[in-house]
Amino acid sequence: MSLRYVRDDAHRRIKATIWDPFVPDELYAVSDHQATAGTWRYGVLLDLRDLTQPPTADDIRRLIEHVRALIHVHGRRGPVATVSLQPAVYGITRMYEMLAEGAGLEVAAFKTINEAESWLSEHLRLPLMTPRPPAS
Repeated sequence: MSLRYVRDDAHRRIKATIWDPFVPDELYAVSDHQATAGTWRYGVLLDLRDLTQPPTADDIRRLIEHVRALIHVHGRRGPVATVSLQPAVYGITRMYEMLAEGAGLEVAAFKTINEAESWLSEHLRLPLMTPRPPAS
């Protein structure tokens, strides 16, 4: 297995790292685990910096369909930020970003962890709660 999954409840974030050799089922496993662990609305930082062989366009389309099926059960998913360095991997993550947008998902592709972390932080802000007036 070439997947590491780290859950950070304090920041409502998951960091999933995938490296070579790429196995498409590992992308589905991240979504499945997120859904079953009660962290579906957490942000996901998908670290692909050590991946040299990108997923195929069909892998990405199947991933989006897989996530859409999970959305029907669990509701809207949290944002996903991908980070990649290899031009071919970055290109496929940009395609993922564009196809995901058309499917109503929040996905963005980045080349640095800092950019991805900033974007996730912005997209995970919780609405401010208005205090209730004291009961009379």
